[in-house]
Amino acid sequence: FTEGEGAVDYTIQPRKGPSILLEAKSTDSGRFAFADLPEHQVRHLEDHHAAGLPAFLAVRFRPESLHTVFEWGAVPWVTRRSAQALYVEEPAVIARAINPASLVDVLLRVG
Repeated sequence: FTEGEGAVDYTIQPRKGPSILLEAKSTDSGRFAFADLPEHQVRHLEDHHAAGLPAFLAVRFRPESLHTVFEWGAVPWVTRRSAQALYVEEPAVIARAINPASLVDVLLRVG
């Protein structure tokens, strides 16, 4: 890491299996922009995913009380006006979201 950089929010190390990365974000709107992810966090998620290891992005859309968790390689980014973002009204966000209550089950399956 360079000075001022941190890792992702959570690194989970099961007793058996690979480490799991989870970056958690929250937004006060129905939109979460890819640009709101710090570059070093994107690098950590990309590198982990590219190595075939589990990495996740969790986004909480506060106004809608929608909690989502996406596998890093399956985040349904949408490009509008040349900017990538997640939009709460997009069917792909709802269809591919993982209920946070089931996150432990997801992590146990990959871990």
